[in-house]
Amino acid sequence: MPAIRDRLIDNIYENFRISSKAESFFVYDIKKDFARCSAAVGDTFSVPGEYINNAAAVFEELVHPEDKEAFKKEFLRIKKGYNTRYSSGYRLKAKNGEFVSCDFKVFVVRDYARHPAYLSVSVTNRDRNIMLDTVTDLYGRFEYMKLLREKKDYKKPTISLMVGTTNIVAVNRLYGYSTGNKGL
Repeated sequence: MPAIRDRLIDNIYENFRISSKAESFFVYDIKKDFARCSAAVGDTFSVPGEYINNAAAVFEELVHPEDKEAFKKEFLRIKKGYNTRYSSGYRLKAKNGEFVSCDFKVFVVRDYARHPAYLSVSVTNRDRNIMLDTVTDLYGRFEYMKLLREKKDYKKPTISLMVGTTNIVAVNRLYGYSTGNKGL
């Protein structure tokens, strides 16, 4: 790999590491099919190291068989430049062989010709009891239910409105994920 590309991916990695709240993340060079992963990705998933050649195939192998087709389609859409930001969830195979539900936030870095060149990807393990939803920054389901139970137990007056969305996937496909996320 040319030295200039190495420096670019390392610079993007360091900037993302500093600015991201995520422990698990990686930066992917689309043109070279090369990635640099955080230590947390290596600790959780079976990746060959901090730097990964043939990264698309490595990550695709981690995806649950039932999620693989959707993963490939979305990855292709990102590589073609349809979205600059993207959020989704897939099940990935952990080192222990079990599949864990993960949320992905993908930020596209474009080259001078405005083509997607790099992806900065944060990975959040949904199976851990996360407090805030990674897309909306609202309470996650478990944390919200815990909060409601506490209110009930302490007999605190509470007004709650839960709204469900139908066909959010169709909205995301038609108008893009940023529109769908704003709706959420």
